[in-house]
Amino acid sequence: MNKFFGERIHRIKVAIDGLWKFFFSGVHARIHLSSAVIVILLGLYFDLLPWEWVALLIAIAMVVQAEIFNTVLEEFMDFEHPGYHSKIKYMKDLSSAAVLVCAVFAFVIGLIIFIPKIL
Repeated sequence: MNKFFGERIHRIKVAIDGLWKFFFSGVHARIHLSSAVIVILLGLYFDLLPWEWVALLIAIAMVVQAEIFNTVLEEFMDFEHPGYHSKIKYMKDLSSAAVLVCAVFAFVIGLIIFIPKIL
């Protein structure tokens, strides 16, 4: 039983290390982190309802997760094929588009929640 919990703790530490590396090594990751902090602070200021928090937290998680997957794909592609290749560019473009879609919808969710409170 101790081995089971020890492995879980180790895996959590590895995941936290990955998050740390992600947020403090990439420019886009820092932009997403800064945006998330601002949104959370605004949420605290405007005393959001529980459903509003749920919507914002899901949106934040969606964007961060998409950016992590995008970063993994780009790093892997650069490692596997350092030179230019049209297929790799296509895959990277699609991965970036996924992040953009998530970010745009997160922004819209933020507008839906915050505009009535600001006005």
